[in-house]
Amino acid sequence: VWLDLDGDGVQGPGEDGIEGVIVTLTDENGATQFAETGPDGEYLFTDLPAGDYTVTVDPGSLPDDLQQTYDADGLRTPNESSISLAPGEDNLDQDFGYEPLGVIGDTVWLDLDGDGVQGPGEDGIEGVTVTLTDENGATQVAETTPDGIYLFDELPAGEYTITVDPTTLPDDVQQTYDADG
Repeated sequence: VWLDLDGDGVQGPGEDGIEGVIVTLTDENGATQFAETGPDGEYLFTDLPAGDYTVTVDPGSLPDDLQQTYDADGLRTPNESSISLAPGEDNLDQDFGYEPLGVIGDTVWLDLDGDGVQGPGEDGIEGVTVTLTDENGATQVAETTPDGIYLFDELPAGEYTITVDPTTLPDDVQQTYDADG
């Protein structure tokens, strides 16, 4: 079980294992065994007879804000992989990769002195529509809170563009600060 920093589904250099994750092995009769990943993210179930098995990662034992990127059996069942073992067969390929999710957000405020810095008395603007667009053109929309705050969370790694809808700003204001310059 590893931290897939680039979200590509392949464990690369610097993408370390996740320690302390609970993994369950369930056989075709419903009997279960449990393992906890070590410092390198590895787990192992030994001396298994031939048969059908399901390997399940307990999502509650994972660090917060992770999204699965690798699915060993390709069935797209979150945190789960199915496998059949032949007599004497070993399978050491039941890997699970997880990408950290990020957050983008900040404040839309009324810059009274026009210096591009939110200072005392320069309050946030409520009700401004902010759009997040990812590198594939998918969008999410948020509206600023009474304090002018907007937030987009659970975002995978990637390139994003933030756009403020000028029709939702107060009349007669102009932009004084641009985060990306």
